Amino acid sequence: MSAPRISVVVPFYNNGEDLDDCLQSIAAQTFTDLEVIMVDDGSTDSGPEVARKWAAADPRFTLIRSRGGGPGGARNRGVEQARGEYLAFVDADDMLPAHAYEVLLHTLESSGSDFVSGAVNRIGTEGVNPSALHARAIKGRRIRTHVTKAPELLYDISVWNKLFRRSFWDANGLYYPEKMVWEDLQLMTRAHVLAKAVDVIPDYIYYWRERQAGELSITQNRTDIQNLRDRITALLAIDDFLRAHAPAGTLRQHQRKALVNDLWLYVRDLYRVTGAYLAEYFDLVNSYLDQVHPRVLRTLPATHKLAYYLTRNRMRAQLLGYLTWQLDQKVTTIPVVRRWGRLAADLPFRNDRDLKIPARVYRPYWRDLDPHVQVEHVGWQRGNLVISGLAYVPSIDISRRRYTNKIVILRPRARFRPPIVALATSSRHPRATALSLQDRYDYAWAGFRCEISSRWFRVAGRWLTGSWDCFILVRGHGVWRPARLHSPALGGDAERPGFLEPAPGLQVRPTWVGRHLHVGVVRTPARLAAFTQSGPAVALEASLDVEQGTPVPPSAEFVLVRQGGRAIQTFPATVGGDRPQVRVRGEIPLTALPATADSTGHKLVATSLGDAAYWDLYVKPAGRGRIPVTFPDGVSEARYAHGEREVAVERTRHGNVMLAERLPQPVIDEHSWTEDGSLLLRGSYLGAATGSLELVLRRRDSGEEFGVTCGRDAQRFSARIDVGAMPTFGVALPLHDGHWDFLARAGSGGQITPVAHDHARLAEISHKKVTAGPKLYAFTTAGYDSPLLTAEPRLRLSEQGNFNRRVLRRAVYPIQSRRPLRDAVLMVSWKGKACTDNPLGIAGALRRRGDDREHIWVVNDYATMVPAGGRAVLSGTEEYFEALARCRYVISNDDMPPYFRKREGQVYLQTWHGTPLKRIGFDVERPQFVSGTAYFDHLANDVARWDMLLSQNAFSTPILRRAFRYEGEICEYGYPRNDVLHTSEAPAAQVREQLGIPAGKRVVLYAPTWRDNQFYANGRYRFDLRLDLERAWQVLGPDHVVLIRGHHHLANDVQQAARRDFAINVTGYPDITELFLITDVLVTDYSSVMFDFATTGRPMVFFTYDLSHYRDQLRGFSFDFEAEAPGPLLATSEEVLAAVKDPDAVTGGYRAAYEAFAAKYCPLDDGKAGERVCDRLFSP
Repeated sequence: MSAPRISVVVPFYNNGEDLDDCLQSIAAQTFTDLEVIMVDDGSTDSGPEVARKWAAADPRFTLIRSRGGGPGGARNRGVEQARGEYLAFVDADDMLPAHAYEVLLHTLESSGSDFVSGAVNRIGTEGVNPSALHARAIKGRRIRTHVTKAPELLYDISVWNKLFRRSFWDANGLYYPEKMVWEDLQLMTRAHVLAKAVDVIPDYIYYWRERQAGELSITQNRTDIQNLRDRITALLAIDDFLRAHAPAGTLRQHQRKALVNDLWLYVRDLYRVTGAYLAEYFDLVNSYLDQVHPRVLRTLPATHKLAYYLTRNRMRAQLLGYLTWQLDQKVTTIPVVRRWGRLAADLPFRNDRDLKIPARVYRPYWRDLDPHVQVEHVGWQRGNLVISGLAYVPSIDISRRRYTNKIVILRPRARFRPPIVALATSSRHPRATALSLQDRYDYAWAGFRCEISSRWFRVAGRWLTGSWDCFILVRGHGVWRPARLHSPALGGDAERPGFLEPAPGLQVRPTWVGRHLHVGVVRTPARLAAFTQSGPAVALEASLDVEQGTPVPPSAEFVLVRQGGRAIQTFPATVGGDRPQVRVRGEIPLTALPATADSTGHKLVATSLGDAAYWDLYVKPAGRGRIPVTFPDGVSEARYAHGEREVAVERTRHGNVMLAERLPQPVIDEHSWTEDGSLLLRGSYLGAATGSLELVLRRRDSGEEFGVTCGRDAQRFSARIDVGAMPTFGVALPLHDGHWDFLARAGSGGQITPVAHDHARLAEISHKKVTAGPKLYAFTTAGYDSPLLTAEPRLRLSEQGNFNRRVLRRAVYPIQSRRPLRDAVLMVSWKGKACTDNPLGIAGALRRRGDDREHIWVVNDYATMVPAGGRAVLSGTEEYFEALARCRYVISNDDMPPYFRKREGQVYLQTWHGTPLKRIGFDVERPQFVSGTAYFDHLANDVARWDMLLSQNAFSTPILRRAFRYEGEICEYGYPRNDVLHTSEAPAAQVREQLGIPAGKRVVLYAPTWRDNQFYANGRYRFDLRLDLERAWQVLGPDHVVLIRGHHHLANDVQQAARRDFAINVTGYPDITELFLITDVLVTDYSSVMFDFATTGRPMVFFTYDLSHYRDQLRGFSFDFEAEAPGPLLATSEEVLAAVKDPDAVTGGYRAAYEAFAAKYCPLDDGKAGERVCDRLFSP
């Protein structure tokens, strides 16, 4: 058996849920001459079974077992078995794009370097986005470079976005440290230093998945002290290696990277750790700081300098206080003040004379004030390139025009060419301060606009071809700072700048390279003249300029180069005519587009039905190199049906010709708004004329989506989107605030495909905001041609942004507090996320007794369903502060914001939101929530304002008093939210209808609680779905429906399941109590829903896969849950499904425990709790 070209090592440990996706992405590589060595590092889940199936199905896959040694040992065992000429590594919870190894191998074969690194996309809560860590290292294409020339490569420390020559690996004795984590840190730094040359390419060749289920990944589990020990060990070993093998400058660069990136991750998490961890933290981090060069410390950001100064001096209380302060900051930019004419970072303890922290600690590093830049428009006017947007130096007020200047500079990449300098005009920007998210500085004059004449690219009558990088110099008061022109605004024409053709065969093209703006002057000798579908092929005709003195080529070829890969196909073409312009004619078979062979003859896998292939078109005259073919304005794009798919000839964002083969793609070419605020869309679609077509609106950063059925007329479609009245669980509500992408689904349960906008009509999009109800909507595009719908509240200028809202808090709120109280009730549920829970139960009781007081509900989004008769006020608006100041009664089920000041005569009822199985309040010894110990300070301030606290039962009362340290009145009345379970008008049938659940189907409600320590890097809590829904379908069958209800902390992280009629995401359903009405079996864990559901008498099953960890380390319990549980405690998804399949058989032995549980915790849930609360709160 011949050796494969590439060996791919895939170590795995308890990655069963993600491993199949990972291996599938490797099997689907367009380059197929590879072997895959799967290394089981002692998994106890389904991972080994998944690997065995792949080994049996594909001879390229081999399964071995590691002898121990952790991730490093597993990778070493894989390398020992590898036979390939090249080495690659993939983590078992990540994935590869199909072209990854094709691109990496082509690069290495062309350059001869020792290894190549590619760009990385991060899959997380905000979708798929470039990895910020890797973006610091991979800033463009650099061939045969080295870490001593490009020190940013020290951030390129992952092994899985690379391809290594095996000869380089063996010659330098590379290996992974074993029995520790962060093994790749050491190996990759050694590899970068020992390599003679490396390649860095901006192609995205890896999907790094932020783990959303199961155990925390290594990068997420930083509160384990062993994790920090291993990190320090790795960093010290790297520094020792660099002292011996690299220049001193490289060592200092690594030490700075270690303090800014590696160790800073642990510093930020110190508020969540134990006292023992914190004590060892000081020892470990100081052991590293002991050998850091003083010059390195001077170059740190001021925030980091202060933290490491406190660490160096073991100032524990001050360090924790500083971190608590950081958690309260709305933005990461450093606040600054002027002191004796110099800037100082306005950080804690700056004026504390007792601590005597040196002034140098608060001196900002010059990069601390890097300008914030956003480009909002790039276009052409009268032959001038116009660039406009906003730019400001952060933390420097520019409330007046004279406080700021901007200068745009185009720096040529070619040597011996002068830069192009243009003075920009500053202007008021209405949203700059609001977009900054901070509430302290005014950036009113951040706007800028500059014009750059195309003539400036011409010298002595000759056009200067080449590329220019775009920069901007920004002044804020006396502070000048440079920055690249970067970050095109989402929604608008900045992301698709046009080009200017100042002379035949020449274009001036502003383009985006990643997030950076560049301007190129390029010659365009080849232009598309005509094309048509000619039977089973596309016939092409291109014009080609032939310079005087150059012979007319006797023949030519059309060349296709696949985007995102390196596959190349050539097709013969004829040449006709004479200089100065000849015609090149040829045909490209349609069958050549979905499956190809690369230039080396290796067969590439055929494109699957759901994939798309995009090809750039070139002309190659005989004896000359490839020339890209441009798409002139006078030629129209076209799409042709090809079986169940389509072929398209289109213009790229850079103005060149592209051929595409894909599933039929809806293309919008008309849009309009009706007077009532409905969006009308029309377009073309080449799918089956008899099939249905549904537009899918999907909100970014969440699992929320809506389907809109399209009207069909041959190859035309139309859709009406009532943005202010979308059907939401049977009620018409506005779209939630945010950005909504357009997708399409053909047929019932068909595959999701992207939707595009007609390129020829992109200029007709006005991006105008339209009013519909209390919101503003705009139809626009993202990227080049992806339709986008934006939704936002309609606000006064005084309500826009945190800066203006601070003014409202400090001015309007105090003024309103001096006005007389109104006999109205302010209801706050989940801090404005919903209008539900106990406040809803109390509101219902008030209405039933004929009370006509006004009910005002605080909402964070006008899309929130408000109870009948209630009025919504949006948090942060003038109406909100007026209600907060003047409502006599304030009823909340969670803590109120810190700026709330209960005035004399106001009554604040805290209803809380559950009987405490898990420890709450001050009973939590080691808080691991996002807010950390700052939660205690805020809680104490809120408790001091309570007039009454509601308790569900006698068990809860003493616990609530102790946990909240509350000395006031506790109303032991039961929970009003459960009154609906005991009324004769309970709307069970209506709930089923709203959810689309037919009568007779059994309903399983899965409602787990959140985990304090399970959150992403951006602070958002993650939904750890351990219930196997596909297996549930197999076990339970079509006569069951599973409702998935995430905790309100997890609302945006719960995704819609694949089987939509079987598993329904009901996290957004307004009232969970109504879901209890139709639930046959409840599956939960430690959630307080068990105490509410117990009053129904129906079965409960407890999925407690992390019982010991949750009980002993995370939260702790208020009683012996295992002894009192009214149902079985089950550790695996399979056990849960078996119990749900036959609940009577499993729960039969718990009848006595169930009755005792209900008697102890539910005696007051009798349908009259709301009446008792109203009698106490509102009776004279």
